Amino acid sequence: MKKFRETLKGKDGYEFSVCFWLPDGSPKGIVQILHGMVEHIERYDDFAQYLCNLGYAVAGDDHRGHGLTAGEENLGKVPGGHTYFDTIDDAIVLTDYLQGKYPKAPIFIFGHSYGSFLAQGYIQQNSSKIKGCVLCGSARMDTKDVKMGKKVADLQFRLYGKDKPANLIRKLSFGGYDKPFKHEKRANAWLNRDVDACEKYNNDKFCNYTMSIGFYKYFFDGLLKIYANDRLQAIRKDLPIFIISGDKDPVGDMGKLVKELYDLYNNTGIESVKLKLYNNARHEILNEINKKEVYQDVSDWMDGIIGPKTEEKDIKSATKTAKKSVAENTTPSKTVKKSTSEGKTPTASKTAKKSESKKAVKE
Repeated sequence: MKKFRETLKGKDGYEFSVCFWLPDGSPKGIVQILHGMVEHIERYDDFAQYLCNLGYAVAGDDHRGHGLTAGEENLGKVPGGHTYFDTIDDAIVLTDYLQGKYPKAPIFIFGHSYGSFLAQGYIQQNSSKIKGCVLCGSARMDTKDVKMGKKVADLQFRLYGKDKPANLIRKLSFGGYDKPFKHEKRANAWLNRDVDACEKYNNDKFCNYTMSIGFYKYFFDGLLKIYANDRLQAIRKDLPIFIISGDKDPVGDMGKLVKELYDLYNNTGIESVKLKLYNNARHEILNEINKKEVYQDVSDWMDGIIGPKTEEKDIKSATKTAKKSVAENTTPSKTVKKSTSEGKTPTASKTAKKSESKKAVKE
């Protein structure tokens, strides 16, 4: 396996940092990861290595305002423009780059949390270029809380500008997520049941900060646009979608908003939508105590879509062609000639010819 970083330019010229994990040999498929809010792509290293061992290449960028794209000094701050749709454009740029590098490898989008909401918008613009989409820790999010959040963000944007940390919005959203788990007396217990994994997040310098007012203004605006019927109808109907979430994930309202998203896609006419809720799991199911189960469910789902590797198909096809050729070229006359050369009498050859003719007919 090979792991490295590259910098790409978005459609507006903004540079973003991308991490790549490449398997040994040609990849059978590519998984493009869209990470969550106030985290970064390197947190998916374990999952990426798992996929690489199965023959998948993995790639993902640090989104605008995140990770190495923002840099430690500018975490949470975003450039001008519509951050939500510009970040989707960045993802499309990366998809095009991957297709250029590996034109025969099918691409899957895997979006977690904020990344899943980006993915919901992505498939409305670019579903023709991908093989399937996994929405992890997601929900249907055109809720009253989002509408109220947009009003607050718009007001604060006018008062304070785009770069000030959105502390009030963070308190109203993330503060509420922790309430069901207050008895555990640990920060961000809503993320998962694995205490060590949660502490690792809390102590990561590229995690657990506050996004800017400008970020939330355009994030909420994007969420309130992607559920319009004309946008939903732009998703190709035969795109396989796999929705996965913990049934104790407050982002999905403990499964309620996750099921609403599943129903939305079914009602839109998407032909293959699958839903799985993991019992007692919380928000970050890739870091949960049952993460290996989640890993395998995702890889099995993708394997089922792409089928056997191209090399295996070629081997089967060549074997079938060879067998057919042998059958067509095995004639009674050749068999008789061989029998005569071995010193058999004409009578014996005639008998052999009849016998071999019957056998050839049966075959």
